[in-house]
Amino acid sequence: MSSPSSNTTLVKGRDPDLISIPEAADLLGISPETAYRLARRDPCELPGARQIGRSWRVSRPKLLAHFHGDDN
Repeated sequence: MSSPSSNTTLVKGRDPDLISIPEAADLLGISPETAYRLARRDPCELPGARQIGRSWRVSRPKLLAHFHGDDN
């Protein structure tokens, strides 16, 4: 098992690769409102975003891979 990066805090029951919409917005340099709007579009325009119940989570690796040009 790989060790988490130094800037990742592990919380019991929380996957460090799943981030909130506001955290994703911060990574992208956009407002949380814009990130929510992109996530809600059909089709979703925020890579790696998924709604789980009433909450949204974003796959950090998928988000970063998309914006670094690796869409696989």
